[in-house]
Amino acid sequence: MAKFSKVKVKNNEVILADGSIVDMHPRHNFDKPTRLLLQHMAAGVCSNPDCLNHTIGSNLKRNDYAGNGIAAHICAAAPGPGAARYNKDQTKEERSSYKNGIWLCGSCSIIIDRDEPRYPVDLLNEWKAKAEKRAMSMVGTKSLTQFELADSVRAEVVRALTCNFSNMVNPFKFPVQSVHHAYKDAIEKLDPRFSVQVEISDSGVFHTITPKPGQNPKVTLVLRNEAMRDKMSERWSDLVKKGHPLEVSLNDIGFEGSPLFDAIATERGLDGRLVIKKNHPDIQTIMYLTAENGSEFEIGTSLSTVVSGSDELTIRGSFLDGIFSFVYCSFKCRKAVKLDLSFDLLLWQDREIRNLPHYRKALKAARFIRLQTDVQICIDLIFGSNSVRIGEEHTAEYQEFLGVFHWLVGMIEKGKAIADKLNKPLVIRSLIVDEDDELRINNLYPLVSGPLSQTVAADEEIWNAFYENYEPTPLDAYSGQPIQADVQIKEVQARPFNLFGNVVQSPCFETRIKGFMPVVDHSTVDDDGSVTLKIVSIEGTEMTSSLLDGSWSILE
Repeated sequence: MAKFSKVKVKNNEVILADGSIVDMHPRHNFDKPTRLLLQHMAAGVCSNPDCLNHTIGSNLKRNDYAGNGIAAHICAAAPGPGAARYNKDQTKEERSSYKNGIWLCGSCSIIIDRDEPRYPVDLLNEWKAKAEKRAMSMVGTKSLTQFELADSVRAEVVRALTCNFSNMVNPFKFPVQSVHHAYKDAIEKLDPRFSVQVEISDSGVFHTITPKPGQNPKVTLVLRNEAMRDKMSERWSDLVKKGHPLEVSLNDIGFEGSPLFDAIATERGLDGRLVIKKNHPDIQTIMYLTAENGSEFEIGTSLSTVVSGSDELTIRGSFLDGIFSFVYCSFKCRKAVKLDLSFDLLLWQDREIRNLPHYRKALKAARFIRLQTDVQICIDLIFGSNSVRIGEEHTAEYQEFLGVFHWLVGMIEKGKAIADKLNKPLVIRSLIVDEDDELRINNLYPLVSGPLSQTVAADEEIWNAFYENYEPTPLDAYSGQPIQADVQIKEVQARPFNLFGNVVQSPCFETRIKGFMPVVDHSTVDDDGSVTLKIVSIEGTEMTSSLLDGSWSILE
């Protein structure tokens, strides 16, 4: 390699590397037409054959162009320190001419000037000539980024494999498992210190990388974006102190210390994600309802996830496919624990009401809540052969949680009885029940299986009606007096009601009352003659309610 002495400047004169002396002069820069010509002749692509990066494109607002391309001088535009390949024999016109220029990206333009011996004039002229030929050959051809090309290659591979499978006598005999194992083994060979599990789904390929037993490999994570330093520091702190997984885009990071992770870093631009998390085995958990008298009802058993750090421990679990769930937290710094319980019956939404998963278990739990006192939810955490029981205090909020669950399951139970009478299956569209519809459901539910007879305690208001322009009747004479007779109250037209998002039409119902006291409330009489008529029970009043003949239907 040739040796180059330092360029020196003295008294506005420059002593060049070969010892010759030239006068200092301003830079002989390219004019705009020359810069555009250099850019266009290379198709806006860096002329370094080992780079070939696109250097020009739209800015973010798409109202102007932006890029990192530079019309670089092959021989320096002026003498002086750092002036690479300066040619004292060139004229001003030659230095600023197209012949003395090459189109490069910003990085490559710096590299060729800082390492002059490695990038002589002849090499740069060779780059330029190849770049121009390449640009000429690309005219009229389709432009593909490396990621588009990778997608095209994948599509072609899939097409070729599909064709091969289709031409096989029995494509099920293709050794898919062998291909999967070969792929996994090839990845593990990149760094034998790690084991790799590969899962493939419609949403992508997932690689789980864990150190092999006895190994303690060190991999350095390098940020490509310094602006993320504070955010990454916060996420790393959460990983160490709380055990929360750290997730970051592969576009923002690189790695040092492992060929396996170096290969992962090449996935930039493909929306790859790296998730770093501590490895904690799931633990078995059992959820119970317990009562003051010691009775217990087991809701279910499941495996719950554990996330722990130096400051916090969190255990999350769910039962009956998410109908019940809990989050248990232990805080070292506060020496405190917290248990959050919840239930969610969305599992039943959009399902036929007579075929709800885990309904019988939920119904038994609701009945346990109704029949027992001071009901509490407890969870057993199983650690090997030992167990720890955690539970919630009997707070008002906690009791409301149990009450809402009991009420909603009870409404489902009533809805199932009504659904058996309908002309087509009833699908739960909504779990919201308003007060008017709840009253209608509560009135109809006891009558679905047949008439209901009961003895009513004295002095209870059984029925009332408000009349405008009230005309006196024989009952007026008996107002406030017991009558040992029958009275029949019948619906003229049944009001449709909403049953879990379905508008239901039921038959009319009637009530026969034996022994009653009429009360004509004249205190409500107005100038228009309106009045309220009430039916009040007496000692021994018997009341029988039933549904009239008619059909049940879901209205469209």
